[in-house]
Amino acid sequence: MKKKIQWLIAIVLCIGISLVQLYAPEKINERVQQIVYSSDDILYIRAKITNLFKEDDEIAPVFYPSTMRFRSIEPHHEGFIVQMDGMKVRANGDGIILYTGTTKTLGKMMTVFYDYEEVKVTYGLLHTIEQLPYIQVKHEYVLAEVNRKKEFYIMIEKDGETYTLEQTKRWLQFND
Repeated sequence: MKKKIQWLIAIVLCIGISLVQLYAPEKINERVQQIVYSSDDILYIRAKITNLFKEDDEIAPVFYPSTMRFRSIEPHHEGFIVQMDGMKVRANGDGIILYTGTTKTLGKMMTVFYDYEEVKVTYGLLHTIEQLPYIQVKHEYVLAEVNRKKEFYIMIEKDGETYTLEQTKRWLQFND
């Protein structure tokens, strides 16, 4: 008898849930994904969360001067090989690490989305990676160490377009 009542309750609940989903789809305003598939999903989630806590005043991102001084820069694939003075790659502002991994052509690499100007920067040919993906970074955080030649790969993108040599130089220059 007890099992029959449990089955009856389960069937009624299933039918009720099915009817709600069929006849009330307008109640669901936005599609929520349970699994994050790409960096765009992380940026979407981040934007939604920051909008929840944002006040009426628009908060502009802070621009920080670059912390990396470079000696030379030359084209390589879609980006550039940068030879620098130091051994550490530091964050050029506040942002979030979207990806860390290894590829055949660029070795150890990472992609960082910076709040200022909303640029996506890919660093490659790194010796070691110091941060994990999906971590928020602040200006001057150490992101990675470069190889013994003191060089690394960089590609900067904004709105789907890759920065030119001059734009990349400007982004890397130290602004006093």
